[in-house]
Amino acid sequence: MRILILPPPTQPATRTPAPTIIIFLPTVATVAPLSTQTPLPAPFLPTATPVLPLPTPFIVAIRGGAFAIIGGDTLQIPPSEQVRAFDISPTGRSAVIDQDGRLFIDGVPYDGNGKHVNQRFVAARWSQDGSYLAYIVETPNAEAQRLDPVRANDDGVWVVTQGGAPRHVLRNHYIEGSNEYPFRVARSLAWADDEDAILVNVTVSGGASATILTGRSRFANERMDGLFDILPFTGTAWLPRGVGWIATTLPTEARGVQLGIVDRYTAAFTPIFDGAALGLWMQDGAQLPDGRYAFLGRPSPDGRNREGGNNLRLYAGYPTETPYPLSAPLEGEVVRAEWSPSRLALYVQTRQADGTVRNFVLDALSGARQELPRGALSITWRN
Repeated sequence: MRILILPPPTQPATRTPAPTIIIFLPTVATVAPLSTQTPLPAPFLPTATPVLPLPTPFIVAIRGGAFAIIGGDTLQIPPSEQVRAFDISPTGRSAVIDQDGRLFIDGVPYDGNGKHVNQRFVAARWSQDGSYLAYIVETPNAEAQRLDPVRANDDGVWVVTQGGAPRHVLRNHYIEGSNEYPFRVARSLAWADDEDAILVNVTVSGGASATILTGRSRFANERMDGLFDILPFTGTAWLPRGVGWIATTLPTEARGVQLGIVDRYTAAFTPIFDGAALGLWMQDGAQLPDGRYAFLGRPSPDGRNREGGNNLRLYAGYPTETPYPLSAPLEGEVVRAEWSPSRLALYVQTRQADGTVRNFVLDALSGARQELPRGALSITWRN
């Protein structure tokens, strides 16, 4: 057992300073035993696609320079910004990444006080109170060229607050087979609701996905036993109060996928559903407000993924029962899935065989869905 002590994060003057947090990170994330579960029966599989009533407001990026807030107003953005990724804070501040990898904060170009002039932005995400912006930057072609740590020193995850200097909180590594700098490339971000912890989805050696836990008060050059460990899980749906998150394990030769909870303070994994026992592949899970656990999945005899992101349905169930399908299969390959803050709806983006992209919103209670207009680029949930 490794012990990691995190000093209290820097707090705004109006907040009460948080106590020192002690995090226990095991050398290898433990997997608790799971009682035998009943194999998935052959239930009624819905084929219809009922119309989904509009859920809590979400924001759609539309070609031509606007954010359409479903159920709300429209925010204009500069026409020159062809949106690649974006996020809107609860107070209405925008972070927009264009097709050239430039970041605009509230319409103003941002380069990290000159630190990122030779990099491209990959993702940006506001904390849940809008005080901090976390973002990912990369040197162009760094992954293909396997840049060494010196030339890619500023790549990875950064955090900035209004009027403050950017802080580097996690560094990308691009060299396969390195023991000192194990291969990891940040792909996406998810803030805990305490405005401090950040889950980073990363690609690791061999192309697999994993996660790393960092925070806005960390420094990328810190060396501490257990800090920045690559955790063998996927999924970034935080539980309330940031105590942990819903994740799935990486399947191995000996074990199929499992869905469960990763403890933020121990990195231990508590299984809830066993894919091999249930005959299911599972991904992109979350806990619903009524206590059920929902995920995208499909039948799989051994709980392994043999079809990529194709033919996925929305499933749900309590831990004491067999999860059941709520929706019809989604058309195309799922390339992105993001739960709403309320955990009542799931945004899913799929890629079709002809290369086109379709966007859906699924109701977590009924499985009903709504497809966004074909001109929509993507959405972000409004906190």
